[in-house]
Amino acid sequence: MQVPAAIGRWTAGCLLVVASLGAAAATPPPPDSMVTDRAGVLSPDVRASLARRLGEYEARSGHQVVVWIDRSSGGVPIETFAVEAFAAWKIGRAGLDDGLAIFAMTEDRALRVEVGYELESRVTDLVASSVIRHTMIP
Repeated sequence: MQVPAAIGRWTAGCLLVVASLGAAAATPPPPDSMVTDRAGVLSPDVRASLARRLGEYEARSGHQVVVWIDRSSGGVPIETFAVEAFAAWKIGRAGLDDGLAIFAMTEDRALRVEVGYELESRVTDLVASSVIRHTMIP
């Protein structure tokens, strides 16, 4: 069976779009600190203080919290970027999925809180959204 040329071009176009999305969605390497600021928003003192406090929280609770600040997610919706990075970086304890990550993209003007399944009952979408709107943005 021969495929009409228009359908062949349409299929090829779809494959190119899907391939480009895959390339654009490349997840950066895992952070080497609880606070990564690739956009240069935080002073070194603030970054160190926040990392120290998050380390203390993890020591007390066992829950890992990561903050990732960058300029852009590279054209990928922040929701997609956050889900993929969270999974790739394996935030939280193995088998418990009890981590939390805060993503801020300065040029995209986008914020996202990604929560492991174990913490979803405590940090619901409503709670995360409220923190973003009422605490982080102002």
